[in-house]
Amino acid sequence: SIVAAAPALEADTPDSSISDGELAVRAYKQIAGVEYAAYFYRGYFKTPEAFDFETGQLYFPKLSSIGASARASILNGIGNVEYAYWNSRESDSGDNPWVPNSQSQFLLGYETEIIRNLTANFQYYVEYIHDYEKRKASTPTKDARPREIRQLFTTRWTLLTQQSNLVYSAFLFYSPSDRDFYLIPNAMYRLGDAWQFNAGANLLGGKHDYTLFGQMETNSNIYIRAKYLF
Repeated sequence: SIVAAAPALEADTPDSSISDGELAVRAYKQIAGVEYAAYFYRGYFKTPEAFDFETGQLYFPKLSSIGASARASILNGIGNVEYAYWNSRESDSGDNPWVPNSQSQFLLGYETEIIRNLTANFQYYVEYIHDYEKRKASTPTKDARPREIRQLFTTRWTLLTQQSNLVYSAFLFYSPSDRDFYLIPNAMYRLGDAWQFNAGANLLGGKHDYTLFGQMETNSNIYIRAKYLF
């Protein structure tokens, strides 16, 4: 059943000193029509994924990340590839089950106009958790730990009609590893410069009730929205 939200989550946050700040750097260059980029980050996880037994509270563990990407025109469309390594600096190579393990993340993407006014986008995303055997041994319950390899396929289709005043779109998330999905169909109609009408749905489901989308199956909904711009 859908019930009222639980009390707000309490967690220790990093101090406001410079030593507890965040640093993010991006360098990029275009060579022969290909855009290359490199990334570096040093700071913290954005959610309180670690637990401190001494204080009995959740907290934001330390995180460093490096990554690279490339983007170019290919097969009458635009393709991209990305890789990132997340170094969980408190994980002790997976020995501490109360801190997230380090992980690698991969992404392949492609976007093209299949026919006039019909655009399709595809992405394939993979998360790989390092030192998984140690995490598996410390959390024997299957639904209490993430998968060693999580896969996520996404696709978005957009059709423009009536001089772009009527737009149909559908966005699908599907995880072959978790066997769950999130489908977002939508239709948008512009009436002049002031009015905009939307109708759509958020459809979630899956085989298990502990996966990202499967646990929110009962939150599926449909909606209608009218917007006036002035």
